[in-house]
Amino acid sequence: MGQELGPVYLRIYRALKTELQQGDKKPGDELPSENALAAQYSTTRMTVRKSLQLLEREGLIHAWPGKGYYVSQPSHDMFRLEFREDAAQGAASFKSIDVIRAPEDIRDIFSLRPGSRVIEICRLISEDSGRVAYDMKYLPYIKGNPLIEQEINFFVPFPDIVSRMVPTFFFYTRMEIEAALPPEQVAFRLGCVPADPVLVISRYFMDQKDACIGYGRRYLRKDHEKLVAYSGYRE
Repeated sequence: MGQELGPVYLRIYRALKTELQQGDKKPGDELPSENALAAQYSTTRMTVRKSLQLLEREGLIHAWPGKGYYVSQPSHDMFRLEFREDAAQGAASFKSIDVIRAPEDIRDIFSLRPGSRVIEICRLISEDSGRVAYDMKYLPYIKGNPLIEQEINFFVPFPDIVSRMVPTFFFYTRMEIEAALPPEQVAFRLGCVPADPVLVISRYFMDQKDACIGYGRRYLRKDHEKLVAYSGYRE
């Protein structure tokens, strides 16, 4: 299978995605079974399943219970938003990590008791044009957890931090986008006034029981940032 580097499940994912994008398989065609792919790549069915789940999440294939996986028909009226968590990691001009008493809205998100503490990770993102965005991310605080005491750093994408708490395929992300007035602290960091609306992107990292295990909020200056969405297959 060549000497391509990376985890086996990603190599399988990329190979299958290339086949789909090159038109080797058409919408409605059945993919090889998990057993067949496992044999082809000399790996396990569990590894193959991780590859197929990635393709399914992108809308390239769908599962038919009891039968297998099939190529999906591209949808041009459903859009996928691209949000790069690490797009401006190297431009953080202000950053802080603190353990704080959870504000009421954060307690509600995590279903915490009054007096509970959370980790708050803040980061100001700047570009040549000026201050662009302000990030505020939260995790429930567990005293003595090595993740908190030793491993958090400002340049690790937040999903990677969450995945150290819960395996990657056991949580999903929900995103909400709205225009809102920024809190005074955020307006100060962004160099705008509280009366100027900003774009707010909220991200909820949810486990399979629909409990929030991580939460992030990014404030974007309307004169600096835009969001782009795509429909159909895209490289």
